[in-house]
Amino acid sequence: MWLERALASGSLSGSDRAKTLGAISLLLLAKGEIDRMSELVEEAIVEASAANDEETLTFMTIQRGYTATFLGDFTPPRKPCPRRSPYFVTAVDAGAPPRS
Repeated sequence: MWLERALASGSLSGSDRAKTLGAISLLLLAKGEIDRMSELVEEAIVEASAANDEETLTFMTIQRGYTATFLGDFTPPRKPCPRRSPYFVTAVDAGAPPRS
């Protein structure tokens, strides 16, 4: 796959690397390779966080949820998001009453 070749070239860093990892992870989801997807999502979270790319960090955090769902892991996240992204809006933020 050309995305994997781009990743292996070593020419990508920061946001570009995180976005490429995210794109590959979605293709892996479609192929049913969830364990590998999970590895790439975690790597993308580290890259996006280091690059201060809040939008990609948010997207990767959502993809982390996809991997947990498809792996049947419904426990709270093992690794919290490195920081709260302004792109991530909870139901409470949107005006819904908090659950008791």
